[in-house]
Amino acid sequence: TRFHFGKKNTHAVQAWEISRCTMFEVGPDDGIDEIAKMMADNKLDYIAVTQDGILQGVLSLPDLIHVILNDEIERTGKYA
Repeated sequence: TRFHFGKKNTHAVQAWEISRCTMFEVGPDDGIDEIAKMMADNKLDYIAVTQDGILQGVLSLPDLIHVILNDEIERTGKYA
């Protein structure tokens, strides 16, 4: 499973038990298409942006959608 807690009572679950087992991260210079694919393939709502192992920020799915739509509007004057 993706999470650690199994069938435990939700009132007894600690934060680490519902955290993802795998850390996903991208670099500040990674392309939006590559990031979008990684997020879609892994069903991620957020992804860490790191540089030299130091957290620089967190990119959310709404952030990504906003960038993609703005790019589409700039290129075509409208969005799909």
